[in-house]
Amino acid sequence: ATREHRDYPIVILINDETASSAEIFAYSFKENYKDVKLIGNKTFGKNTIQTNLYLTEDYAVKYTSGEWFSPSGKSVKDKGIEPDVEVAAGGSNYYDDYQLQAAISLLK
Repeated sequence: ATREHRDYPIVILINDETASSAEIFAYSFKENYKDVKLIGNKTFGKNTIQTNLYLTEDYAVKYTSGEWFSPSGKSVKDKGIEPDVEVAAGGSNYYDDYQLQAAISLLK
């Protein structure tokens, strides 16, 4: 992990649809930078890597080819990643999106 100097906070929004590579991204930041905050709801909890094997133009087989772990070796399988600040999803636009507004407040 790179330990560059920065003088700004980082907030990552997560929810129950955050899965796979998005979980890798969020967990990597959380474990490598102590000042990163995760806001939202617990993530999906998928730690598998899937591969598509194309048999023909119309048919393919999708199979699990591996699993991933956090930088410190932890698995999120079936338990997901807990946010630092839990905020229920809601709102239909920028001004009443609860999670986004919580993130903006934390960044100020």
